[in-house]
Order: sequence, then structure tokens, then C-alpha cells
Amino acid sequence: MKKYIIAFLILIMSVFTLSGCKEENRERLLNISSDDTALLSLFSDDGSSESNFFLQNYGHAFISVTNTSTSAFMVGDRNVEPNETITVGLWNVFQHSGIWYNLESNYIKEHNKYNKRVSITIGIDNNDINTISSLIKEKDRWTPLYNCSKFALDAWNLVAEQSEKINAKFIMSPSYLVNEICKFQEHEKVKELVTDENIRFYKEV
Repeated sequence: MKKYIIAFLILIMSVFTLSGCKEENRERLLNISSDDTALLSLFSDDGSSESNFFLQNYGHAFISVTNTSTSAFMVGDRNVEPNETITVGLWNVFQHSGIWYNLESNYIKEHNKYNKRVSITIGIDNNDINTISSLIKEKDRWTPLYNCSKFALDAWNLVAEQSEKINAKFIMSPSYLVNEICKFQEHEKVKELVTDENIRFYKEV
């Protein structure tokens, strides 16, 4: 019964959270430095483009990491070469209910998914990369209260400057993140996201 109550709360939160970019209050700024090792992007799509009268899609949130350095590094247990981008997202799927790499980028490529996605990007260093890797190790498990939005925002907030952080709510939804992302002047709509076709989950043998 507890499981159904939580699922109902998440449903209500998703339905009543207004989505879409608003034109006002875009005063927040992001920081990117030439000394950064990588770029971290926070993506969210509210699912409205895939919803209809018979089927409601509540969207998805995830992160991407782009290696801007001259050396490879690890994100979780995934090697990232120079100039390479990977996506990292938390999924509740049969094969692995947890962290997946490059699932979102290949969904976009093969099925034109998340075509109303918005994103923001900051520069991060090696310490930040290690912090994100620790989060991946710690949170490799989807639950109704720790969903894709919660993971993506945790990854962002752990390494962002104070002015770049986004307030977390008890129940998180992609729609909420869309609204918050759009408050940043530098937010992007439908940012290009190209990765390789190597889709796998965390600790996959």
C-alpha cells in the first residue's frame, strides 16, 4: 500500500507542476573556465511532446559529461576519452534498475526522444568528476522517491557553485527541473547530444 501511495504522490506532483520555459526571471548565470577538465550539463524534458489524451508521459532528467581535457578519466566505471561525451541517467528498467550510460543520447538519435529538452552547462574539474563518480556508486538504484530527476539534480548540486544550485524538493519531477533550468540566462533548448553507441549500465560485466 505504501508503494501505491508514493506513486500517487509522484503522479499528482507531475500533473500539477507547470512546465515549459517562462520568459521572465532569467537572471542566473553559469561559470565555465578554460581551466576546467570537463563540461557537465543538466538536461530535463517534461514529456509533453510525447503525451496525448490516452497516454501521459512525465518526462526524464539526466546529465551529460564532456571531456575537454587531453587525458581520459573515469565517470563511475565508464572511461571517457578526450572530446568524448557520455550521458548518465537513472532508470527503472527490468535489466537494471539503476544507472545507465548513453541510453538517452541513443534514444534521441534512434527515436527522436526528448525533443523539448532544456539544459544548462557548467565547467567542472577532476575533484568534481570524482564526486559525481561517488554519487553514481552510492545511488545506483532507482526508487519512487529517488528517481531520474533526483539523481540528475544531486549530481548538479554537488559540484555547482552556490549561485548555480537548484533547490531540491521532497518529490522531484522533470517538469520542475524544466522550470528551474529555464531561470538561467544561458539555458539551451534541444542541445545537440552526440555519444557513441555503447549503451550499458553501471557495473555491467
